[in-house]
Amino acid sequence: YKEYGDRAHFAFVYMKDAHPSPQESVEVDGKEVFLAQPKNLEHRVDLAKYLLAETGLTLPVYIDDMKGTGRKAYSGFHLAAYVINIDGKLALAERYKYDVADVERALVSLLDTN
Repeated sequence: YKEYGDRAHFAFVYMKDAHPSPQESVEVDGKEVFLAQPKNLEHRVDLAKYLLAETGLTLPVYIDDMKGTGRKAYSGFHLAAYVINIDGKLALAERYKYDVADVERALVSLLDTN
């Protein structure tokens, strides 16, 4: 993101949790928020705020709707990295334990052709 952010758009999409912890809770904006699977968008937003605070993530964050529209649009995998070309088509889809070098190569390839 730091190296290519001036030539490409980056985003983190917060979606359905792969491993919710319904018994655990954290404080977000002065209120107790359980780490359960969100049942409404407000809860999902609170969990995303917690993630940002804990990780220091600086790239733009989008929050998927409760229908999972974003997740379904790109195959619905958790912990995935996607490189999407200017036409909105997948140039690379890496799931689970993806190699950041592969993601970077796909990104550089797209940048070099534009």
